[in-house]
Amino acid sequence: MESDLDTILDSYLPLVMDGREQHFTFRGRVTLGGEEEGKIVMEGSFNPVHEGHLTLPQAVETHVAPGREILFSLGVYNPEKPTIGRDEVHKRVE
Repeated sequence: MESDLDTILDSYLPLVMDGREQHFTFRGRVTLGGEEEGKIVMEGSFNPVHEGHLTLPQAVETHVAPGREILFSLGVYNPEKPTIGRDEVHKRVE
């Protein structure tokens, strides 16, 4: 059975991979590039995701930007690294 994450990756990752969108974020809903105005976006490869990645948003929310939504933006393209495929994106987001 396909998960919500599988459905989202199948629907939106191709838009990023072929350049129609710069990125999308998922946190209970899909946000296409440019729709995160007013939010704090933490970008990175998150490979692997570690405790620092998970605790930094709490610190930012507590000490820097109370009440602002914080999103992670997983970089699929990086000129210094290979492009991340669908399966790897799924693994890192999960």
